[in-house]
Amino acid sequence: NRVWQRDYRDRRALQPDVMYYPDLLPPPSYVDNPINAVTTRFVKTATNKMRCPIFCMAWTPEGRRLVTGASSGEFTLWNGLTFNFETILQ
Repeated sequence: NRVWQRDYRDRRALQPDVMYYPDLLPPPSYVDNPINAVTTRFVKTATNKMRCPIFCMAWTPEGRRLVTGASSGEFTLWNGLTFNFETILQ
């Protein structure tokens, strides 16, 4: 019986296929291999009431919501699954 400790090298490599969607984690989970967090194709554009540049963004720790900071001074909380905005703070 051989005992070993698992690390990031034991994680399955992600492939660009629908079968791997359940294995996809938020970008902070890929600190050891950040290239898995790079998007290779455009998925969707989401806009709230006012169009302006977004300068910063962060995922919540559980990875279900996204907070963005706009040049207008607004913070927007987005649903990470449907990309609808939930709350706008100014």
